[in-house]
Amino acid sequence: MNRGNGVEEASSGGSGGEIPMGDGSQQGPYSSLMSSRGSGRGGGGRTGAQQGGSLRQMGGVGMLQRHATEMGLSEEQLDRLDALRTRHELEKIDLQAALLKAKVLQRAKARDLSTPEPEVMQAIEDLCRAECELRKMRYRHLKAAHGVLNPDQYEKVRRFHRRQTQDRLDAVRAGRES
Repeated sequence: MNRGNGVEEASSGGSGGEIPMGDGSQQGPYSSLMSSRGSGRGGGGRTGAQQGGSLRQMGGVGMLQRHATEMGLSEEQLDRLDALRTRHELEKIDLQAALLKAKVLQRAKARDLSTPEPEVMQAIEDLCRAECELRKMRYRHLKAAHGVLNPDQYEKVRRFHRRQTQDRLDAVRAGRES
């Protein structure tokens, strides 16, 4: 696995996972297919922070790997993060696929005027459940990544994100003043 470049290889040896973008963000394999509501990514060109915050902005595995030196991570911690990242990517792909399927099925049932209302309502429930599972997964992954850190490193991550948030706010304010 190649650390620090944001690209990871799937366990089968093929290319998969996150793709680094020019602005420092990353694009997942299904990002272009996901709506901004369902995935927290893509859709409308808005970043997670512009959508009101995103767990992705809070120090997950990828962020910790990209800033390993700044956060003072050891080789053992990086190895643990590598193992987490592979498992997390595979789980994320499964849940994103389930969400896409739920969206397709819900749209199909809603368009078909002969579909009984309870079936349409169930499809909506299934869609909501898929979105919920994806959000819960993101939170579990964030907590697992933070579990690799010691208290000092965790505090560095918190300061890092406060600084990033303040920098973004300053940039927005500067743009309004121009």
